Amino acid sequence: MKIGLECVPCFVRQAYEAVSLATDDQRSRERILRQVLFRLVNISFDKTPPSVGTDIHRIVKLLSGESDPYLEMKKDSNTSAMKLMPALKDLIKSSANPFETAVRLAVAGNIIDCGQGDHISEEKIKKDGFPMP
Repeated sequence: MKIGLECVPCFVRQAYEAVSLATDDQRSRERILRQVLFRLVNISFDKTPPSVGTDIHRIVKLLSGESDPYLEMKKDSNTSAMKLMPALKDLIKSSANPFETAVRLAVAGNIIDCGQGDHISEEKIKKDGFPMP
């Protein structure tokens, strides 16, 4: 799938978020974001969204010196997931079709993607009916 015009706002949002996580310094943020915007202005629309995302994050990492702007977010997500594990294991064991339930849970877990801006909080998980300790 090639990028389209509708992809551009998401790329800018993704760049802004990554830059904001990478550094608190306003001048650095501006400099890095300008480099990303320059790259986006000159991008070929024959590229795929993942390749553009890779370009964006490469620029952010290189210019900020932060190798993983999402590290803390990943740690928080993993901590939340580990809290859910006992309840999810029980759900799978008690299911009429344990394999299907496990696959569905794996698919649901796979939607957590920090780069897409879909931040799943413990509050959201609880609200949607998953038991949290």
